[in-house]
Amino acid sequence: MQLSDVLYQKSTHDIIFPPDPVDPSYFLDLKEHMDHNPDYRLRRIEWRKSKPSTWDMWRIKEEFFQVFCQESLPMFHSDIELFVRSHPEVSVEDGAQQFCKKYRGYEMTYGIEFVERAIRRLRS
Repeated sequence: MQLSDVLYQKSTHDIIFPPDPVDPSYFLDLKEHMDHNPDYRLRRIEWRKSKPSTWDMWRIKEEFFQVFCQESLPMFHSDIELFVRSHPEVSVEDGAQQFCKKYRGYEMTYGIEFVERAIRRLRS
């Protein structure tokens, strides 16, 4: 066995995303989007340092996204819900624009596309 065999060996555990009947690819697309976010990557690197026994990069990415889904996404979704409740007459596109103007941090992290998708998930 060579070192490259260990590095490229795929993990055998399953990652379970929360069920989403409205937008089934929401969490998978969000995971891919967040992998391109520099702040998210830095948080994942810091989290990885606290798990010195884990060397499998695929497993690190999947486990950190699970942690991210449990810690950061509930606040994002609750802020979207509060915004939609206070502006029920606004369309999805206009609501996303207004939400991103009000909360610039969410626009920088998730982008307007995921704000729109989160609003659509909530309204369905």
